[in-house]
Amino acid sequence: MIEAFFDLRSRFRSRLATASALERIGLLAGAFFLASLPIAPLLAVVVPGFEGWGLFQRTCTAVLWGVGMHSFGEWTESQHAG
Repeated sequence: MIEAFFDLRSRFRSRLATASALERIGLLAGAFFLASLPIAPLLAVVVPGFEGWGLFQRTCTAVLWGVGMHSFGEWTESQHAG
């Protein structure tokens, strides 16, 4: 289990190192979005009014994630094409 986590972490780091700026934004936004899911209920208890900001935050990160994954798909296709 821990080896799989370290493998995923190293692949994520290598992807960040070789990605374009747009892909980096998408990857980081997606990671932040996934990390915010378990943290959001805790912050909603601590910070009043967090839920409205959370919806805005999640919308922005979802859009950035989509843009990043779209550019990743284009990059993958270009690597296999030539």
